[in-house]
Amino acid sequence: MSAPLDRDTRLDRLDELIAQGRLIRRAWTGTDAGGRETACLLVALSPEVGATKDPRSCPADILPPWLARLTPRLDDCGSAAAWPGMVRRYAGLIRRAHVLTDEDWTRLDHKTRAVAVREAMRHTNDARVLDVCRRIAELLERRAGGAPEPGDDALWDDLRREVWTATAWTAAAWTAAAAAARATA
Repeated sequence: MSAPLDRDTRLDRLDELIAQGRLIRRAWTGTDAGGRETACLLVALSPEVGATKDPRSCPADILPPWLARLTPRLDDCGSAAAWPGMVRRYAGLIRRAHVLTDEDWTRLDHKTRAVAVREAMRHTNDARVLDVCRRIAELLERRAGGAPEPGDDALWDDLRREVWTATAWTAAAWTAAAAAARATA
C-alpha cells in the first residue's frame, strides 16, 4: 500500500489536473483521449474517494466531512460556463484553508446550511414551511456568527418536530392530490 498523500501533494495534484484540462464533471474518474487519468474535483484532491466513490472516504484533515459531501454537488450542478472559474476559485480557497480552525469550519458549515435553507425557501409558497425554514435559517446564522443563545437547543428540538409535521402534512397533501388527479382522469 502506498503512503498517504500529504496536503501539498494533494493540492498540487488538483492544480495540475485543472491546468491540464483533466478535471471532469459528473463522473468520479476516467481517462481522456490521450489515455491520461481524469478525475472530478473531489477525487483530484482525495484519490481515496475515487476508489470508494464515497465522499466520506476523504480524510477529514483534507476537507471537513460536510464539505467533502458538498463538493460533488458544487462540481456537477453549476453551469458549464461557470464551472472552470468555480473550480479554480475552489482550488485557490482550499489551498488557503489550512489557516481555518475547527471552529471556523463549524461556523462555515452553519452558514452554508443557512444559505441552502434560504435558497430552498424560494421554491415554495407554503406559509407553514416558509416559517419553519425562516426560523431554521435564523438559528443557523446565529450559530455561524458564533453566538448561539440560551435555549437554542430546545428551539432545534421544536423545529425538528415541526419539520416532521410539515413533511407529513405535505406528503399527505401530495397523496390526496395525486388520488384526486387519478380519480378525475
